[in-house]
Amino acid sequence: MQAAVNALRAGGRVVWIDGAAPLVARRLEELLSAPPTDETPSSIPSTAPKLSSAELRNRFHHYKPSTLAHLLALIIHPPSSFPPPDTSLIVIDSLSTLFDNAYPRNADDRSTRNKNDAVRWAAGRKFAVLNDLSSALRKTAALHNNSVLLTCQTITRMRSGARALLLPAMSGGDWDSGISTRLVLFRDWLPVEGPWSAEDDDRMRRARFIGVVKANGVSLAGEGGVGRVIPFTIETAGLHDLNLTTADITPQPQPQTVGTSLAQAVRPPKRAFAEIADSEDEEDGPDSDQLYGWAEDDDVAAEGLLIIEQQPSAPAVPPSHTAQGADAAAGRSEMPAG
Repeated sequence: MQAAVNALRAGGRVVWIDGAAPLVARRLEELLSAPPTDETPSSIPSTAPKLSSAELRNRFHHYKPSTLAHLLALIIHPPSSFPPPDTSLIVIDSLSTLFDNAYPRNADDRSTRNKNDAVRWAAGRKFAVLNDLSSALRKTAALHNNSVLLTCQTITRMRSGARALLLPAMSGGDWDSGISTRLVLFRDWLPVEGPWSAEDDDRMRRARFIGVVKANGVSLAGEGGVGRVIPFTIETAGLHDLNLTTADITPQPQPQTVGTSLAQAVRPPKRAFAEIADSEDEEDGPDSDQLYGWAEDDDVAAEGLLIIEQQPSAPAVPPSHTAQGADAAAGRSEMPAG
């Protein structure tokens, strides 16, 4: 909404398209009625016309498509009046909601056995529609010399053996390549103790952050990263910069608790990399059974699992016969096959 107000004050028109929640008209009126501050963006030229809040409101065009099909008809097959002349910014709010409603995610359809032809066709069709919309938006921006701003939610991707990642709800090869700049908005709780006043302390509690993930087609962050982080606050008159340094937000080291000390004390010792034997013949150090006590534990645990069959005792054999039988058995085991 702040970007829309800046575009209006620069002398252009703004097209706002709702994808989920309706536009908060009261908040828009507050931003339009607020006087310009010292933090006015440099993108607003000094020669821009001074318009009243009513005149700025007349240059704001609001659309509310109920479904994804209505949005596609407006963007891909636009009427002659869309976008209005002198439009400098097109905002589509919560675009991912329209796609989720048109192509809902069903956990039961993720297994291969539940995927029929209709489900496979819908999954492939979603990406085809997404690519068509991306091409139409790029064409609109090039023909009418305006910018397109999209907002969408994030989803959580779980991977086996790795941490969870927050990713855009809308992604794909062609879609990502068509996006010039990507920002991520998030909030974090900063330490309130610091060398600042009570007013600054209140602003710290309301701090928000923008992560520049991609700028002018160049990726600035890896997978799961947020790139360059810029802090700001939301005030009545709009967005305000928040001056922070790394020393202000770096948490102090926490004292080690007794529980942590005990947890570290019971860890089994590890052999250094240089001490690892190069072959199985080296037996300088204790083996794993002696080091961890596995042999003793396995013997105790196996006592209740062994079933001993009672067999009648055989007659005693003279020692000479026993030795011969052992030699014969050893000869059979050493005989090569064939």
